[in-house]
Amino acid sequence: MPWLPERRTVQNHRGHGICLPVRASRTNAGRTVMFYKLKHNATRRKDPVQATGRGSPEAAAKAATHMENTMMKRLYLALAILIGAPSLAAAATVAVSTGNVNLRAGPSTGYPVVTVVPAGTRITTYGCVSGYSWCDVSFGAYRGWVSASYIQVVYRGNPVIVTPVVAPAVGLTVVAYNRAYWDTYYAAYPWYGRWGHYYRPGYPVAPAARVTSHDRAVTCTGDSCTATRTTTGIYGGSTSQSRTCANGECNATRNVVGPYGGTASRTRNCSTNSQSCTVSRTGPAGGTRTRVFQR
Repeated sequence: MPWLPERRTVQNHRGHGICLPVRASRTNAGRTVMFYKLKHNATRRKDPVQATGRGSPEAAAKAATHMENTMMKRLYLALAILIGAPSLAAAATVAVSTGNVNLRAGPSTGYPVVTVVPAGTRITTYGCVSGYSWCDVSFGAYRGWVSASYIQVVYRGNPVIVTPVVAPAVGLTVVAYNRAYWDTYYAAYPWYGRWGHYYRPGYPVAPAARVTSHDRAVTCTGDSCTATRTTTGIYGGSTSQSRTCANGECNATRNVVGPYGGTASRTRNCSTNSQSCTVSRTGPAGGTRTRVFQR
């Protein structure tokens, strides 16, 4: 009778016993019988000791600890995402601008303009300063502050302007404005280095503009043009200036009135024909000084 190969019984992945040849030999007919290792559906599972490549108890314990730590890290990450998602959603409120409004670098008209938000544009609001007079918003790639009176949100199914009553109800909380905000969003702007000019220590909101009114106009007739400009300050002082240019000559006059009634003036005449300018100044006490500049 021909010699038969040795067989061995192992457990497959379903726990069923199967017989597999473990070596090769020749039959009486002289043919070589080749036997291969376990089939793919009969692969034995490895225990923690085998997975480490070493059979020591220390290696098994190390492998088990590593697997446990990895699973815990993944669990903590999943919990953080689930817990943090509602907070992130509540921190941002979709709104609409009610008119063309300046997006400023801070919660006051004293801060520089970042861009203009067109009327009816969708914006995202992240919170407002105490009192809800100015709110932190984003418009496209821009970030800045808009007066709350230009921000419209949906409250109880109706579009309403942001007020101290409406803001908390729609999820708008009080947020801080500080140097970190300035550094984060405005480092690329030309006025970035003037933080100290706009933000005063002890005053989280920059002071309001010191000009209450400003007007400018230019009219041209034939070869002559006249420009006028007037400005009024918060303390009652004012200044007015007019300039007329025609036939190669320009004449400009500026008058200033202080808040207590003091006056000062300056007149300037320049001519391309004589290549010169004459400037006369009159101070509050009535003194006059005249200078001539020749090219």
